[in-house]
Parts: sequence; C-alpha cells; structure tokens
Amino acid sequence: MYREIKGSPHNLRLEEVTIPAGASLATEMIATQGMAIVGIIMPAAWTTADIGYNACASGNAGELQPVTDAGGNYITTAVSASKSVAFPQTDAIFWPFIQISSVQTKSATGVTQSAAAVVQLLLRKFLN
Repeated sequence: MYREIKGSPHNLRLEEVTIPAGASLATEMIATQGMAIVGIIMPAAWTTADIGYNACASGNAGELQPVTDAGGNYITTAVSASKSVAFPQTDAIFWPFIQISSVQTKSATGVTQSAAAVVQLLLRKFLN
C-alpha cells in the first residue's frame, strides 16, 4: 500500500507490504514504477530472518522468481526488528515487480513469522 511521505519529497515513495503470520512467507507483489528499493524500515514484530526478493517483469505472480546475483547467490538483506536499513546505491534493486519474503540468511528457504509483519519499503526514482 502506497503511503504519503511528509515534506513531499518528489524522488521518494513509501510502500507498506505485509508478511502474514503463519504459513505464508511472502508479501503481496508491488509495482515499483521504475523506482529502486533504497531502504527498508522493519516493524517491532519480526521473527529473526533476512529479507529475500522475488521479481518478475510481467506483473504475473506466477512468474515471480528469486533474485540472484551474477554468481547465482540469492540476494538477501540482513534485517532486525525496529531497525531501518539503507541500501547503498550499488545495492539498489531495480525491477518492475517485486515481492519480499522472510528467509534464512543467503537462501530462499522461508522463515515463518509469528506475527503479521508490516514492512516499509523506501523507493527512489532512478538518477533523481
């Protein structure tokens, strides 16, 4: 869900996504609209896990695939409860459609959250 950022920064957008409690390990898919994820704001309710990424170009949830680097390693971000994580520009993730998930470190193996976790994604316009 898109959320307005105070101060009207024209190069930033905040999206809130939810990783449900229990069996589901991933959020809904979001359209990045050409923006890159440059930060993550984590909720207080967070079972220890990293953030993993699934992406596709079509917007069809059936085509989502785990995001890997050029070496075939799963891209994950180390996070913890009630923390904000800034991405250096070299780590920004550009993809038309993204879904995040709760995963074990450096793998696509899911970690079940004990409570629903609303994660805030900070997106930035490319070269702006």
